[in-house]
Amino acid sequence: MSNTNTSDNLFVADDIENIADALKSTTKTVNVNCVFDDVKAQHALNTYRCSHNMVKVRNPYSWWKYLFVCLTYMPKGASIIEASNFLSTTTTIEIPRSTATLLVRAIRQNAPCKVRREYTQNLPSVAKMINLKAHLAPKGVPGKRPFIFRLDDPKRARSILALTFPELVPLFEHIDATKKLAA
Repeated sequence: MSNTNTSDNLFVADDIENIADALKSTTKTVNVNCVFDDVKAQHALNTYRCSHNMVKVRNPYSWWKYLFVCLTYMPKGASIIEASNFLSTTTTIEIPRSTATLLVRAIRQNAPCKVRREYTQNLPSVAKMINLKAHLAPKGVPGKRPFIFRLDDPKRARSILALTFPELVPLFEHIDATKKLAA
């Protein structure tokens, strides 16, 4: 049975147009040059998918890349929740809040667990390269104490991340501009 409701068809056409605009696509092939093009495309797709009761798409890049960018702005360190809040207020990027154990394992240079099908193969080497450290938050906080993640030298880590992952440079620039506006 086909849907002949023209108002529904208009919404679908608008959604597809929004997705095409987000991808900046004038041809049949999609060219995405930086993290913000990917995030715009992801939000357009999620808007379309949510309006049609479909599952949301995943972040275009690994959560830990976003987290490492965030930690370069937090010299005293931050928990996963604090970093997630920082990213959601300065950008529209959402990262999972249940990844602290994976990050601690990576800092300890433990390989990803094949049984749990962890996909973070590069995480331990990048964590070592940028000299990421972790410690438990001081006692006195109610509930389970979170891990606090900190970079020894945030400026050095930022330059390493920019060289290793050039697609993150626009994210650094955006957060810099956002922080200047907030100050």
